[in-house]
Amino acid sequence: MRQETNLPEKMAFLFNWIGFLLIICFCHTVAARYGALSGFGVSLAKWTFIVRTSTEVTSHENDWLWWLIMAFGCLICIRAFLQYVTIKRSWNTLSEQAQERFFFIY
Repeated sequence: MRQETNLPEKMAFLFNWIGFLLIICFCHTVAARYGALSGFGVSLAKWTFIVRTSTEVTSHENDWLWWLIMAFGCLICIRAFLQYVTIKRSWNTLSEQAQERFFFIY
């Protein structure tokens, strides 16, 4: 019995990771960094849901683990969004040195 490969799903998964790594490595703006982190959280939750519902690898014994990974992905997304909003609101009150630090550290 031959299993059907889902090439579009595999390509989407690969491009999610490539995009995340490229943005984190080469973009130095606060919006790009936190956008990539937020996208990573959504991607983690999405792929956990896809694997949980479309494969027979999962069992009901470890069902809590899938929910934990999905919650962790959503938490990453929400945290990145809230950090971006916090930085955006306080951007004008930061000194120029603090603003420059955000470009190179965060």
